[in-house]
Amino acid sequence: MAPKRRRKDRAHWPSNLYASKKARGPYYYYLRPDLPTNDPGRYNGFGYVTEKQAIDAARQLNQVFGSGGDLAGQILKRSRRCASDTTLAEYVDQFLDLKLPARRINGHPLSEHTLKEYRRLYRNIKSGLGSIPMKAVEQTDLADFLEDIGTTPEVFNKYRTRLIDLWKSAMSDGVVTEGLPMRILPRDKAIKKRQRITLPGDKPGTAALNGIEAYRAIFEQADHAIQCAMELSLNALQRREEIRRWRFDWS
Repeated sequence: MAPKRRRKDRAHWPSNLYASKKARGPYYYYLRPDLPTNDPGRYNGFGYVTEKQAIDAARQLNQVFGSGGDLAGQILKRSRRCASDTTLAEYVDQFLDLKLPARRINGHPLSEHTLKEYRRLYRNIKSGLGSIPMKAVEQTDLADFLEDIGTTPEVFNKYRTRLIDLWKSAMSDGVVTEGLPMRILPRDKAIKKRQRITLPGDKPGTAALNGIEAYRAIFEQADHAIQCAMELSLNALQRREEIRRWRFDWS
C-alpha cells in the first residue's frame, strides 16, 4: 500500500517522521522503516521538541535504518578506529580543554591553583610521551617516564596519579582498553631528615647556636615575605607547602 500523502505544511519533512496534536503542542515521533507495522519497537517518540530538532533526528535515523544503513555503520566504525589512533599529546589537549575544567569534587569545581598545577603536570607528560599513540603506549614507557621525572617519591606519585586519571578518562572514551598506570606501584614516602638550625658561619668544634638563637639570626636576615612565613609556621604549625599556598583573601 502506498504511504499516506504528506500535508502541504509537512512536505519538507523527511520520511518516517510524524506528529500528533496534543494539548502542549505537536508531539513528534519516528516510525522505523526496517520493522513490521505490528512491531511495538517501530514507534519511537521524540517528545515535545522543536520541528527542526525532529527533522534533524529523523534524517539521521533514516541514514541508519535506510538502505545505506550498513554502509553508514561501516564508516562510523572506521571513524572510531581512527579515533583510537589518537596520540597521547592530542588526548592530553582534549582532556585539558574538555574534561579537566568540568571536574567536580563534592559538587565544587577545582580551584584555579589546582587547575594550574594539573596543567603543568600534564604539559610535562605531553612533552615526555606526546608522540606515542595512546593505544601503543606500553607499561614500560610509563615506568621509564616516571623514573626519569620522579626525582622524589612525592613527585613520582604525583605524576602517577595524573597518569591514572588520564587513562581512566581515555578508557571511558574507548581510546584505550587497559589501565596501565594503575599497574605501577607508588613509591614509599622517604624518611624526613630534620636538621638542627645553626648559622652558616658555625665552625666544626664550636658550640652550635640553640634553636631560638638560630631562628632569630635567620629572621633578621630574611626579607618580609620569609619573615611572615616563619611566623605563620610557628603559630599555625602547618607544613611549608601549606604556608606557601596561603592567601590574604582566604581570611
